[in-house]
Amino acid sequence: MSLRISEVYESVQGEGPRVGKPTIFVRFAGCNLKCPGWPCDTQHAIDPKLYRQDWKEMDVPELVDLIGETGGTDRNICFTGGEPWLQKAEELKALVEALIADGYSVFECFTNGTFEFPEWAREMMYFVMDWKLKGSGDSFQVNMLKNRMKNYFNMDGSDAIKFVIKDDADLEEAIRTDYMLKAEAHRLGKRSFEVPETYYGVVWGAMKEADLIEKVLELGLVWRLNVQVHNHIWDRTQRGI
Repeated sequence: MSLRISEVYESVQGEGPRVGKPTIFVRFAGCNLKCPGWPCDTQHAIDPKLYRQDWKEMDVPELVDLIGETGGTDRNICFTGGEPWLQKAEELKALVEALIADGYSVFECFTNGTFEFPEWAREMMYFVMDWKLKGSGDSFQVNMLKNRMKNYFNMDGSDAIKFVIKDDADLEEAIRTDYMLKAEAHRLGKRSFEVPETYYGVVWGAMKEADLIEKVLELGLVWRLNVQVHNHIWDRTQRGI
């Protein structure tokens, strides 16, 4: 058994709750979504027709060694993709356990949330769930919605969901979704710090960040801005950022 890897590299976390933290990124290859409404910013991790030759099959010990060569145990480990949960859950668990044994302690997972997170992962990782909106072209599969909702209610205030917004229609959908999730969380007896924090950001090139911020402030939404800082520092077509 092995894990399919697109790239492993050290940088700083460019988005989400741990932005700015020195991080080792473990980018898994393959994704169950294509987001035809706007270009994926990591096409090299999702398109097997163009990039399969760049992907590597690695077993857990090989990957642990590579991570160790990439950066020290004081680094945040970010599992991303593609979609990490296309990999076998037992292999991911073995990877996390091996990294813990090597001294790593902070793990986060960027995911589209369409696969239900195992209980062990909720105990070991911080999650940032990218809740796809209509503008992505990939938001309306019932089973995926069910899994996203299950995941949301199993996450807590140390986790996050993020809406990537293309236009006003996406913003309206994000508002409805956020209201629905928080209303159901309230019905379930969850307090505000027991549910994920809501982040928002723009689809690159589709809307000006300043315009979206102004709309969010006018609407009185208590959301946190998500800016992909790495794309403002480096050439966004560059890998390893």
